[in-house]
Amino acid sequence: MPYRFYHPPFETAGKTMNAPYVQLIQQSLSDTVYVDLPTSKSISNRLLMLKETYHTTLKIKNLSKADDTLLLEKLLLDIQTHSTEDDPVKRIHTQNSGTCFRFLCAYLCVKKGKWLLTGDTRMKSRPIEALVTAMQACGAKITYKEKHGFPPLEITGQECLCPPQNIEINAEKSSQFVSAILLILPLLKKDIVVKISHLKASKSYIEMTIGLMQKLGIDVSMQENIITYKHTDSPAEIQSIEVEYDWSSAAYWFAWVALQYSTKVCIKKLRKSSLQSDAVIEKIMYPFGLSLRYTREGLWIEKKFDKVPPSFTYDCSNHIDLVPVLAVLCAALEVKATLKGIHHLSYKESDRLQALYQELNKITTVKYTKNTLKITPVSKSLSSAPCFASYQDHRIAMSLSLFIHKYQTIYIENPACVSKSYPDFWENLRKTGIEIRS
Repeated sequence: MPYRFYHPPFETAGKTMNAPYVQLIQQSLSDTVYVDLPTSKSISNRLLMLKETYHTTLKIKNLSKADDTLLLEKLLLDIQTHSTEDDPVKRIHTQNSGTCFRFLCAYLCVKKGKWLLTGDTRMKSRPIEALVTAMQACGAKITYKEKHGFPPLEITGQECLCPPQNIEINAEKSSQFVSAILLILPLLKKDIVVKISHLKASKSYIEMTIGLMQKLGIDVSMQENIITYKHTDSPAEIQSIEVEYDWSSAAYWFAWVALQYSTKVCIKKLRKSSLQSDAVIEKIMYPFGLSLRYTREGLWIEKKFDKVPPSFTYDCSNHIDLVPVLAVLCAALEVKATLKGIHHLSYKESDRLQALYQELNKITTVKYTKNTLKITPVSKSLSSAPCFASYQDHRIAMSLSLFIHKYQTIYIENPACVSKSYPDFWENLRKTGIEIRS
């Protein structure tokens, strides 16, 4: 693919959400920036499902406003209000939300009615066979409507699904297959053991699901790759729960500070003790010279030390969403890097492995295998400001914005995609003093 270094037309100022490009221009940076993070969509989505399957009166405080969560909330309402008399087969469109598709795939199997579960073109290329196979073994009626192993699906929901005591699930392609099953266990009304095979990445997200279930009083536990669920008809132990602020979004600000000395950042309301595995970014970023301090205002991050590691190696298998930001950080600092445990990247909102390969090779040298991404610093002279493709992927777009510290001007395509997880990202970026044109 040829490099696309060109200047697209733009208009000054205004909202960036519907613009085909956003132009970032390096200006005098602010001394101090207070950042308002979104709340965790991963936690929000799991709590929305548990409200449907276990605790219908649960009050969820601080629910995420990310596109994924708003979509799931809407689809659950559509499912609840669906009338088979008006529409014998209800179409449920999840767009390109893998979370919505996987969670609803399991849920619709135990929701009486006929359902056509579908998504956009990218969603139809994301594998679903392992979850379908596991649900079919539980007695679910699921048919592939196009290509075997992929969306869309026709599901005939049954309120009285009779699963075996032991459910087996292959998690090679996604840990969300496991979470999808866990989230409907209360509706199966029996003790169940879930046996996970080929769990190569993102075990931490399964642990998040279990942690939230336990907070609500559900008797579920995990030992190695075996999950044990004990059914009870007793009422939930709590009536409300508050969603944490999002550590995956915080990672961009850690990298932002690591790339410059001008700005210190205060991330408001971020919890040090968290169900989110991406809180490990605190430890990951230690070699990059950051100073961290928790106060009542929030977490203060400041570049204190002139410190850049000569090389950086990290196993990202349990922190797969951090790969784009870590890859861009190392490329921008010209640090030789090896990121391991990344094979799940190909099944995300975009093929993130291919996206990083294409975009980072515009300014450095990147190679990858199925499970490893390697960055070898090479300075490439550019004839004009680089224009980066976002692949309609929120984490790719936000990560690539970090290159504003390496170049005075950059362009990023399709900036609206950040609303999937961090709707106010560009507005927060403006606070730093970066000029944003669209």
